[in-house]
Amino acid sequence: MSRDILLLIALLPSTQTSLVETSYGLLEGVSMQSRDNSTCWIFKVDLFEASFSVVRGVSLVSSSPYMTEGVPIAQPPVGDRRFKLPEPPKPWEGVREAKLYSAACLSNSTAAGLQPKYMSEDCLYTNIFTSERCLSGNASCPVIFYIHGGSLNYDSAVMFDDKYITDKYSSKDIVFVISAFRLGFFGVLAFENDEIVPRNLALYDIIAGIEFMHHEISAFGGDPKQVTLMGHSQGGSIAMIFAASSLIDPKKRLFQQIIALSPAVNYRSVDGRADLTWRLAHEVGCTTSRKRPHPTTLAQTSKVVDCLRNVDALVLLAKQRELEEEGLPFDGVLFAPPLVEDGTAFEDFLADSPARPMICGSTRCEFNFMNNDEDFDIGAFLVVKHPAEVRQKYFEDKHLGKIMDAYLSQVVFTLNVMFGTVFADKGSAVYLLEYDQSPLAFHASDMPYFIGTCSQNLSENEKVIDHFYSESFVNFAYGRIPNDEWAPFNHHTRNYYSVEVNLKEGILPSNKLNYHSAAVDYWLHNMTLFDASLSKKVRLHVIDTVSNPSFLRTVFTTLLFAFGLVVLSTTLMALCSYLTPQDPPVHERAPLIVAKKSAIRRKAASVVVPALAARR
Repeated sequence: MSRDILLLIALLPSTQTSLVETSYGLLEGVSMQSRDNSTCWIFKVDLFEASFSVVRGVSLVSSSPYMTEGVPIAQPPVGDRRFKLPEPPKPWEGVREAKLYSAACLSNSTAAGLQPKYMSEDCLYTNIFTSERCLSGNASCPVIFYIHGGSLNYDSAVMFDDKYITDKYSSKDIVFVISAFRLGFFGVLAFENDEIVPRNLALYDIIAGIEFMHHEISAFGGDPKQVTLMGHSQGGSIAMIFAASSLIDPKKRLFQQIIALSPAVNYRSVDGRADLTWRLAHEVGCTTSRKRPHPTTLAQTSKVVDCLRNVDALVLLAKQRELEEEGLPFDGVLFAPPLVEDGTAFEDFLADSPARPMICGSTRCEFNFMNNDEDFDIGAFLVVKHPAEVRQKYFEDKHLGKIMDAYLSQVVFTLNVMFGTVFADKGSAVYLLEYDQSPLAFHASDMPYFIGTCSQNLSENEKVIDHFYSESFVNFAYGRIPNDEWAPFNHHTRNYYSVEVNLKEGILPSNKLNYHSAAVDYWLHNMTLFDASLSKKVRLHVIDTVSNPSFLRTVFTTLLFAFGLVVLSTTLMALCSYLTPQDPPVHERAPLIVAKKSAIRRKAASVVVPALAARR
């Protein structure tokens, strides 16, 4: 409910305020200037009543945006609450200012160009952008909950242009929410178990933000039953795997559909993260040994955590940076709670997915400007069972010229097809797009069109692209078809919508086929079969080694002959690969057919994931 309080005519709109009533107390917001740079506007200050307190917000009557920034979603995760699950905020007395973004969560990564100017460990806040119509009480507006990227290690919820958000979303009567979560060591540290410190703390923070939105968004005119989870890069990954998780929101209570752009989740090793956490604890004097004891007792873990809670946050941040400079970053998601139960097989994670309508997409070249495949756990995004062997095969294939894209680019392309097929096979509408605009179609080059980062004056071609993104995402948020010409994804044809515009040459966005089939087939067919075959070899590796010279000579001769055949066939395959186009013909593609107890197949008789086939 909203109540008009005051009508103001403002020559300096940035000085005007408004009130919003939330469950925890009054919040005082601030006005903004629209993109047309008008200097004389009318603003209306309202009180918005939520379940716990009052927030003071502001509206611009001409385009009706309301902003409340810096709304707490949890108690500050400092002191004894450091490394704990987020706890609901406490109500406050009087009016709490919500005029500005809060400080960004602490980060200090080599991957970030510029660090935020204002950072704090006390950073669990959300920002809500809405409109006059949404607040009128006569409408219940769709909601977009945005998750920022940065590999859970950098970037922030306060890096975005609020004017852009209100122009693109609030003006279309969409309630837009951006929530913060702990980064780096503070959000992704891990120990041997979850008894003392839960793994994936950053994911719990994101869930807390979604829960807060679900309970309070109606006070801002939002419909908690019409929520789109949206993200880019790691944020897109989280939206995608949250939608697929049978633990986080299986009944679709918190969100009903997703937009996942350039998802690049490459799960980190739980043991590796625990070792790295112990290493940092040693660097700041909280352990006597640099190496983690195996096993680590609860008493040992508790003692280390108590010590870490008393170390200055900036000291921890500096040590985190030093380790990252050694190639040991605190980033990424663990394939563990709250996403899945420990021990869950990846094929079960896919098969048990509740599925949702989805827009997913990529840029044409993604991470192909990078040359650092060696830095990644190869195959971790599929949770392969034999990572060392998969890694060795990958670099052998790359040396032979079988792999054209950077590893992370392959991750993005494969995830889009894999989850797109999973969701579509279960009856959800899926729309796949690719940003193909020349000359730059790398990772994040599409962000100016949907979240406003690095936006500049647009060319005529770019204006068409900008309109496409805005119209498509708004339509999708309202439950409509994104674009009349954009065909839903079909895993047999791997069709996608190519976003490329050159008005002089008559090039406009259009449907195309065979979305990165070479990279997708490599992982969902070739490498998956290879990984599965190793399990069979382990079971068959019991050989009677008779100490017989003739037997050994026979074995040696056979191996030598086999080696010669391998060298010859490898040479021929490399030559063939060099002369063959990267995308295979349609009939050679590996369509992903995933349902409960189903298999990923290339052809009818070729099982790609034997573990899934065994469940049939």
